Amino acid sequence: YPAPGQIGQFYDTLPHIVFDRCTLPWERTIDGANPTSPHDPWLALILLTDADFTHEPEPHVPLIVSRTLAEALKPKEQGVIAPSLQLDPYDAESDLCRTIDLPVGVFSAVMPRKEDLQYLAHVREVHTGNKETWSLLKEGKFSVVVCNRFPESQAMATGEKDWGIVNTMCLVSLEGWGDYLNRKTLPPGIMNCRVLVLGSWQF
Repeated sequence: YPAPGQIGQFYDTLPHIVFDRCTLPWERTIDGANPTSPHDPWLALILLTDADFTHEPEPHVPLIVSRTLAEALKPKEQGVIAPSLQLDPYDAESDLCRTIDLPVGVFSAVMPRKEDLQYLAHVREVHTGNKETWSLLKEGKFSVVVCNRFPESQAMATGEKDWGIVNTMCLVSLEGWGDYLNRKTLPPGIMNCRVLVLGSWQF
């Protein structure tokens, strides 16, 4: 929420996404360790608009690009840093994934801080009787990942129709970014952070 393609006054509502697997945000860890004790979620929902990139050479939200895991985790481009993580045994470097390259300034501004992560995911128990649900599991427990920013909006323009500001939502993996979410400074010479995108939509 808000739904893909929806138009409305959403400036006072935090975007969020609901999963029918109540353990999903905690099934992996940011540092790659086995999830054997309580820990922060490895998923985050970030919001991007063109306004975030006004001071960049390309003043708009970058494209989400399909790459191989090798290209995603070992960038050949100069000045690009990728998450520090190891592939699982069932992964191959030729497998495809989706990524977005965020300028360092934007990465620092929009990515959640490590101390905030515990507030950005939770389990919600809902009585599913007499309700439409996309889940075959009727236990009524769902995980929710909440964005850390409110949507961008603007006042209605006079004259022609104003369709407002396009907000781009990205569900991203935080694996391998733990140090930098904990306010560690990125290495010198780094211009872009390559973030793995698990899902995206616009409204």
